[in-house]
Amino acid sequence: MRQNVKRFATTRLIRDSRERRVAPVKGTSNGSRCGYVFAYCMFKLEWSMAATNLSTSVTFRPPEFTLNCHIKPVVYLPAKRIPISISYATSSGSPEAASSSTTTKPEIELEFVGPKPDENGNFPMDKAKAVSGEKLLRNIMSENKIELYAAYGKVMNCGGGGSCGTCIVEILDGKDLLNERTNTELRYLKKKPESWRLACQTIVGNKENSGKVVVQRLPQWKK
Repeated sequence: MRQNVKRFATTRLIRDSRERRVAPVKGTSNGSRCGYVFAYCMFKLEWSMAATNLSTSVTFRPPEFTLNCHIKPVVYLPAKRIPISISYATSSGSPEAASSSTTTKPEIELEFVGPKPDENGNFPMDKAKAVSGEKLLRNIMSENKIELYAAYGKVMNCGGGGSCGTCIVEILDGKDLLNERTNTELRYLKKKPESWRLACQTIVGNKENSGKVVVQRLPQWKK
């Protein structure tokens, strides 16, 4: 009787171990390898227990390996740059800061008188302002859209290069606020009044003075 029980237990263990090896645990590739190892260990344990004449066999079921949990990939996003504003405290009571905040560049006021009067006998007047010593008279008139050239000069002017002599103006007031006549002016205005200037050669102011300059446009048309 004892030998029959031992033979039956041995046959059952061999059959169970073969089934475990043929049908590994489903659900994961790593589970099959773990199932083989576990089945072999259980086979050795049950064989040793059957050899000790136990009337009842004890079977162990390998654990089932499942991968129901899905590992989500980790995405590392670049950190947002937070703008940082830095304010510098300045001593408003210092004399240097007060002088720099209140110092302004001197300006020259300009009045441009038209060459011909209107129906009421009044000459047209255009006004403009410029920082002293920074611009030529021609550029100031061009920026303020004040007519400078006659019909001939509009077509044949040199664009401010000092080679045509068509940008003629007359300084009625404020002559001391302008630069002296250049060699180009002496050549083109040799036989003209001293109050006549070329706008492309006349610098308004000297960066230090300020005041008012009255300019007569197209003095050759004046009656």
